[in-house]
Amino acid sequence: PGRRSVRKRAVRARTRSTAMRDASLALRLAWAALPALRPLVAHGFPDLNMLQWNPHWQCFAWNTNNCTAESEAHLTSFLEDLDVDFADVIELGDPNYTLPDNFTQIGSLKTCGRDFLSLVYNHIRWEPVSEPAMLSKGCMQLVPPDRPFVIQEFSDTNTAERVIVIAAHFPHPMGFKDVSFRETLVLRDAVTSFLNQTSTRRVILIADTNEFATTSNANIMWHIGVPTKTVVGTRLLPSCCFDNDFYSLTTFDRIIANFGEEMETRMLLDPLPEWAKDIDNETKRKAAFHKAIFGRLLMHSSGRAEAARAR
Repeated sequence: PGRRSVRKRAVRARTRSTAMRDASLALRLAWAALPALRPLVAHGFPDLNMLQWNPHWQCFAWNTNNCTAESEAHLTSFLEDLDVDFADVIELGDPNYTLPDNFTQIGSLKTCGRDFLSLVYNHIRWEPVSEPAMLSKGCMQLVPPDRPFVIQEFSDTNTAERVIVIAAHFPHPMGFKDVSFRETLVLRDAVTSFLNQTSTRRVILIADTNEFATTSNANIMWHIGVPTKTVVGTRLLPSCCFDNDFYSLTTFDRIIANFGEEMETRMLLDPLPEWAKDIDNETKRKAAFHKAIFGRLLMHSSGRAEAARAR
């Protein structure tokens, strides 16, 4: 039995190593033609690389196609190869997963039902502002408690410039035509209270918003109480979900800022790899796996977005 256990652990280790190597290689090839990632800056606010991803709990509970190891390998690759500053990772259900070097996470409350998220940040570039008022956690749904959020103010370790980052998992709206945003009231109150405690007005939302393509990024930011003179967000792409065949209107995963000039957008894991297509063996139910959204917030326009619109 001892030898079999050792062999099993060795196989699992090789599987994870292979998955990470393949994920890293694929990502480097996909981005090889793009401009260099965030440069170091001596002054001013830097461009930011950000990630929103909800692999969903079934990836870890069902794991019919090695989804757990593959998603963890891809997350590691995304964070490192895309040079991420901030990420919202939702329902990554393996407590033994370890973030790569240079990254730290702030977990959500453990009282939001079975839902949870992690606000991940690059601790070489960013440090949380230590005042207690500059961290807020809660549940967007109160009865029963569900749908977590984390709000944290960060300071750039190079320039001391500050930014507020909100990571959230929104409740579903009351219906497709219900745009009252009642599901955002708790978060709005938390954002309002947070802003009253700081002079920082740069705000980023990284979230699975569960809002359809009929709802704009600007509308979301306004309803959660973020100052919205400027709104720059990722393109509305159908990141959700495997169980609805990535319907064109389910543009749930978004990264939105109230500063900057342009947000470059890429939907990752597109087309969806086979390992992400979990189907429960008993019920034949398909998992609600999301594709990941990567956004690069530029302080100065590259002109690429304007050229794309012109085409």
